[in-house]
Amino acid sequence: MFRWIVVLMLAASPVLLSAKDAIWTNRNTPSGAQSIIKYYQDLYQTKGDYDSCWKYAEALNYYAKNYLKKEDRKPYYEKAVKACEKAVQLKPKGPEGYLWYSVVFGRLTEMNMDPFGIPKLLDLANKLIEIDPSFADGAGYVIRAQLYQKAPGWPISIGDQEKALADYHTAMKYGKNNKELYWYYGEFLLEKGQKAVALKLIDKGLAIKPDPGDPDDAKIDKKLKALKEKCK
Repeated sequence: MFRWIVVLMLAASPVLLSAKDAIWTNRNTPSGAQSIIKYYQDLYQTKGDYDSCWKYAEALNYYAKNYLKKEDRKPYYEKAVKACEKAVQLKPKGPEGYLWYSVVFGRLTEMNMDPFGIPKLLDLANKLIEIDPSFADGAGYVIRAQLYQKAPGWPISIGDQEKALADYHTAMKYGKNNKELYWYYGEFLLEKGQKAVALKLIDKGLAIKPDPGDPDDAKIDKKLKALKEKCK
């Protein structure tokens, strides 16, 4: 049985697209994150418009990823997938819907250890790139790069290290100020034995100005520093 490691997981997720909504100031405690879910759930159930769908999915993903044990996350990802399915039906060209659909569907696929979910996840990433290649710092390319990097190669699955490298390179055009991208790309280079190149990339990521308004900024710095130690 395969263990699929897919993005926006990736130990991490894309940036919070709805972080400017005042409710997100509560996200630094479990109860606060639950209140965010409740807020968007009410909008989802009463309005049911595009924004309430993807924002509800985003809130479910945030709480599950940050505050639940892995074995307890599945119901949240299942609800998030349903919300994203509705979002892309309501707005087929909406990048937010496809971004969070990719993330939560990927996490659910990983939890189910379902290799048959990989082609759909690749399709979702391709759709996001088609709609807006620059969206969320080139998140579509990062998601696709992770798939190519982590999945087994042909004939078992879609794994392709050259395609992964090309997608990371393209993502850097859109996400030069995204610290987490430097971690993903640096990890990939380190896996390929390119320690010197990875080290330069990691140092660039660490040199990015801290964002005091982002509670995840320090976590990303910690991950980059840990990766830097592996380059020595």
